[in-house]
Amino acid sequence: RQRRAGERITPSVRMQAWQVRYNGKEYKHIDDSEVVIIGDSNAFAYKSSSWASHIARAVGLPVSDLSTSSGASSAHIRLASQGLSMLKQRKVVIWVITSTHLERLPWRKTTLPEKANFVGLIAAGKIKEAIKRFGEESKDGNPPGFKESDINKVAYALLREEEFEDAYGLFEVVSLAFPYSANAFDSLGECCFKMGKKERAVECFQKVLTLNPSESLEKNARDMLATLQANLPDVEKIQLSQESQDGLIGAYDLSGFKGFVTRKEGELVFDFVGKGKAVMTPISDRVFTTPVGFIIEFDRDASGSATKVILTKEEQRFEGVKIKE
Repeated sequence: RQRRAGERITPSVRMQAWQVRYNGKEYKHIDDSEVVIIGDSNAFAYKSSSWASHIARAVGLPVSDLSTSSGASSAHIRLASQGLSMLKQRKVVIWVITSTHLERLPWRKTTLPEKANFVGLIAAGKIKEAIKRFGEESKDGNPPGFKESDINKVAYALLREEEFEDAYGLFEVVSLAFPYSANAFDSLGECCFKMGKKERAVECFQKVLTLNPSESLEKNARDMLATLQANLPDVEKIQLSQESQDGLIGAYDLSGFKGFVTRKEGELVFDFVGKGKAVMTPISDRVFTTPVGFIIEFDRDASGSATKVILTKEEQRFEGVKIKE
């Protein structure tokens, strides 16, 4: 059937799959194959039914399917997250990008950097150079050009291989790039604990408890602080005055998207039109977390009224201004 540009295929769209057998059993994903498939969300939709089996039949070997719904753009990082020793075992990589993704407009204009950036160095396995490059790139004040979860996976792979200093450096990068992420500091704390960096581990797990963590992250941080025989931080729930809340309430223009801050039963709610509503939990009078993972940061003028807003969630970033009434 014909599809509109950007429309995702779903498993409900019928596609013929070969019945492939491997070692006498029905073919399934093989973790350690020499052949790797990387695909975008459309490939991921068929992951259990067809892409892998068609290619396995064609090459006569089982394959490892790394297609994910997050798209093919971060595939090189997903490869690196398996660990450098695992990468050396790969001989063939098949990259699947479906036409709907190529049809999406408008394309963002960009220029190729003169030297490899942070993400490129990670994909090349040059971890120490990547960490140094992040320091150079972050001085420009630009937002991170990577997903928190992608770099976390690489760091955990290094930690499993006992490449402690490189793992520690990457976890530090993630905590710097996402300073309001409880998960970033939880991961860094775990790395520090395994390295025997007790004081830094305590700092990290105490930090987790100040960032409105999920129940699981809060429990882990409390358990780790007990193991480290450290005190819980004094965390007071921040209550904004009505005047402070009033300074944020209103409409925002976010690069073509609309957003609204309203108040419901004493709590602020952000309505990101087309992306849902979420209660805003304050970390300070200008930084808020939400249950859906967005961090919301406001700039205020001298009177306390918001002028700008930035929404971030991993690699997603939306900047906007408050619409004057």
